Amino acid sequence: SAFRNKNIGVIPQGKSAVGSLTVLENILLPLHLYGEDNVPKAKELMERFHIEHLEDAMMSELSGGELRRMAIARALIHDPKVLFADEPTGDLDDENTVTVLKMLKELAHTGIPVLMVTHESEAEVYADVLYRMDAGKMERIDA
Repeated sequence: SAFRNKNIGVIPQGKSAVGSLTVLENILLPLHLYGEDNVPKAKELMERFHIEHLEDAMMSELSGGELRRMAIARALIHDPKVLFADEPTGDLDDENTVTVLKMLKELAHTGIPVLMVTHESEAEVYADVLYRMDAGKMERIDA
């Protein structure tokens, strides 16, 4: 559990926020579990994903897209060595989708492996390697 928390970032498909915590507290949760803190980094991530104005908001006050962007920031708070993203843009509008996809590509180009699963074909232009699953068969296709 500690290894996964410190080395693997996970952007889950569903809603994964702790309802009794604020946005800032949710983002910092992976660090707080092990006695760490990095409020400046959390605020930087909140700005990057345009949720800085929601720092003290509770989960019940957020839209689906805001919850998703909070989950992405939480997945990145500990500088993961690998990132798994399950439909990371599912609840996002076009502008935020581009922001997230560009960020995932930037991470990949800094040496952090990013494995993204999505149904959104427009995400293909951001991928370095593509696999498509059809009828239970997976095949590599050219990006």
